[in-house]
Amino acid sequence: MSRYIKNNLLLIILSFIFILLGIVCILIDASSITLLFSILALIYLVMIGSWMIYSSFKYKTYLEKNDLFINKPLGYLIQGIVMMLAGILIVIYNTFLTKLIIGIILIILPLITLITHENKKVYFKNNFWKFIVGLIFIFAIDLILEIIFIIIGVGFILFALFIIYLLIINYKDKNYPNIITKYVMMYIVKRNKTYDDIGE
Repeated sequence: MSRYIKNNLLLIILSFIFILLGIVCILIDASSITLLFSILALIYLVMIGSWMIYSSFKYKTYLEKNDLFINKPLGYLIQGIVMMLAGILIVIYNTFLTKLIIGIILIILPLITLITHENKKVYFKNNFWKFIVGLIFIFAIDLILEIIFIIIGVGFILFALFIIYLLIINYKDKNYPNIITKYVMMYIVKRNKTYDDIGE
């Protein structure tokens, strides 16, 4: 039993961490959620902005080939600065109007590229997450954020319980397996078997 616990100590610790995170997400108050969202929004927008500013210089030759201004080096530079300013703005003025404007901007920018892109399906598939982020900003009002955090919290707890369930049903295994390794190997074997069946 001690060997089994040792082999799965990381999973055991993670399951307790997920439970704690779940409880925190469920019990956190509205003002704290708003503050947390502002901080996460700041980090996200500054990271995106920094990357766009960096890309405007690093990939200048490649970006010059684009027809759209927003995808040219200067367009990337301006977008990067706007993103960073928006991140600062949402911390200073964390109002619904601020989040609405930023959300609309985050949707419009990829939408313009989508409209003019040759392969719209591929572009939308690869950049779908950008539209989701924009919608998150638009609907980031306190009530919705509270509901989202509750859902996330419940998800954390359910995932932790699933890990505990796997630990319980495997503890009698005389090989004292590491659960992660065991199920990853099972998945690989099953996938390879599926490919073999398709090949036949």
